[in-house]
Amino acid sequence: MSAKWRALQHRHRYTYTSIVFPQSFVQTLDEIPPEKLPSSDFSSNLRNLISLTSTYSQISTAKDLAASFTRLLAAAAPDLPYVAVRLYLEILFLENSLPLHRTLISALAKTRKSLPLIESCFLSLCREYGAMGKSGKKRFLVSRAALSLIGYPKLGVLSDALRDCAELVALDIATGLAGVISDINEGSRPSPVVMEQCQEAMSCLYYLLQRFSSNFVGLEEDSNVFQSVLKTVLSVLQSSGAFSRDCLVASGVSFCAAVQAFMSHKELCGFISRGLFGVCDVGVGNGDLAVKKVMPDGDLYLEIRDLSSLSRLCLLRGILTAIPRTVLNAFVLNNGSIWTILYDGILPELCKHCENPIDSHFNFHALTVMQICFQQIKTSMLAELADFSGDYDAIPEEMSNRVLRIIWNNLEDPLSQTVKQVHLIFDLLLDVKSSLYSREGSERFKLFLCKIAVDLLKLGPRCKGRYVPLASLTKRLGAKSLLELNNKLLLRQPMLM
Repeated sequence: MSAKWRALQHRHRYTYTSIVFPQSFVQTLDEIPPEKLPSSDFSSNLRNLISLTSTYSQISTAKDLAASFTRLLAAAAPDLPYVAVRLYLEILFLENSLPLHRTLISALAKTRKSLPLIESCFLSLCREYGAMGKSGKKRFLVSRAALSLIGYPKLGVLSDALRDCAELVALDIATGLAGVISDINEGSRPSPVVMEQCQEAMSCLYYLLQRFSSNFVGLEEDSNVFQSVLKTVLSVLQSSGAFSRDCLVASGVSFCAAVQAFMSHKELCGFISRGLFGVCDVGVGNGDLAVKKVMPDGDLYLEIRDLSSLSRLCLLRGILTAIPRTVLNAFVLNNGSIWTILYDGILPELCKHCENPIDSHFNFHALTVMQICFQQIKTSMLAELADFSGDYDAIPEEMSNRVLRIIWNNLEDPLSQTVKQVHLIFDLLLDVKSSLYSREGSERFKLFLCKIAVDLLKLGPRCKGRYVPLASLTKRLGAKSLLELNNKLLLRQPMLM
């Protein structure tokens, strides 16, 4: 329902609004001498774009503008018109320009010889519009332009410019989010459009922290930017009731990308083990020192200790998405026994969330994170990132049964997405158990599958959610084995059709 509503809003917005061109933009265009743009239709196409009053019509005209911009650069080289390039790029920073971004950026990918000038103009615009963001006049203008460049299919467009302005973009995001949080604290309720902007800004931040993490480490000025970013991300996670689920998910991965910039793998393992699960092992590195590097003037453990269930779930998803698998599978000594973040920390907690959901949407979100968890487990096992040859039992029978009970309880859920999610979890669980049992022979795995089949058959023929898991079991066990467990299975199916 929310996706349909958002689509309608977009359609309405694109029809009845257009790009807001400031007076200074039009004045700069008027001041360009004709000899600077000889035999070029760039100026006329830009004026035509300015005159239009709906985004739909501007999208069509933007194609002509992009083509004329490409021709202009090709004809003017090496004496490139700086003002024209700057005006073209400035459109990316203007309000309501997002629908045009893809078309406008496509022209940049075709003019690689002009990239130095384009990058210089882009950096200048980031500084100018970043200052507007600091003053609180406009929000997310810089990050919106940067995200469009990041999301363009041809990777590498203006990548050097993005690296040079990473701190400016991150600061624009931090300032914008801080403004939204301030509005919320004053009693305002952000609109769905604002929530979408927050989520996009957080996604952009994740990319910057992961791709250009070195930009935020070292110099004192960079460290101040990083601290502003980290505190803003934590503020979003701590204000879970006010932000959308997508924004919280993006915050979770952004937080994980941020702490990685200052921590080694051992320190990261120590921080997650102690900070989220209360497991402390001196053998995984000096976690306290690492935490101080991330947040010198605060207590990071305290900041993440009292997160809401939804925020904590999003943080777990961030760990599964952004933290290296070697860290997730690292052995930690907990009271003399082996403990891992993936199998002994995250998986049991996800089971707890799935067994006690706050509502149906939280339940779906928890199951989605569990599916990601099992995907990481499966990939880790295929890559042999953990040694299971000793006494350590990664997924004991009790845990398998617990996950299966969660699956059975959701097979008849009213939300079809929830049912699809547990079907995925079921297949992943069987793949994981197959890998674990491969060391002990196929008979034990076959017994495990037969036990599951018996449980599914007990659910009765009217449980429609059981048929996808039964089909999966048929591929692994064979139809004959299933019929031996219930010889009336074949007779009952036509009655339900």
